[in-house]
Amino acid sequence: MGLHGTGICWHLPQNDYLDLDGVVHDEAVLWHPRKGIYMSPYQPADHALFDWLLHLEEVLSPFPAIALVLNSTWCIWPG
Repeated sequence: MGLHGTGICWHLPQNDYLDLDGVVHDEAVLWHPRKGIYMSPYQPADHALFDWLLHLEEVLSPFPAIALVLNSTWCIWPG
């Protein structure tokens, strides 16, 4: 049986589809034509882009075959 009795076979290649916002940092990310991508000023000062990336790496480290497909609404704006 697969991981923790789930029936998932982790030896097969897996794709994990993730949105950047809310996964690697807080979802309160804004875009401005001159500033680019930045955290909302209404968030606590200790929030930053990619804050939680190390946590994601830690969680996925036992599964090196997983391929990440990242998404963000940032890509709908040119620049």
